[in-house]
Amino acid sequence: MKERRKYQRYPASLQATVRQGGDGTPCDCLISELSREGARLLSREKIQFGQTVDLTVTVPGAAQPVSARMTVRWTRQVYDHADYQYLAGGELHGADAEGVQRLLDHARSAPRPS
Repeated sequence: MKERRKYQRYPASLQATVRQGGDGTPCDCLISELSREGARLLSREKIQFGQTVDLTVTVPGAAQPVSARMTVRWTRQVYDHADYQYLAGGELHGADAEGVQRLLDHARSAPRPS
């Protein structure tokens, strides 16, 4: 199968908040994979396919969180993560380049489990 992604993906472990829907109710999630234009999220609540959500990502050691929008391109239920029941992936947009670079730098430099 040919790789269709334009940018390299990096494993990540970044806490984030997703706001979806008309009321913008926040949902805690974890970014488990990241690239320059996309992210994979583990969440406690289902994020609807095709929906555009607002993300606020906490970067350890940074003074300000990074804000972005993500259009959900796929979603599914998972059973192997005790704290999270859903997995979703999508395209990032509406984020400043500096903020996305901070997220990528953190993901690249984070220690990996052996």
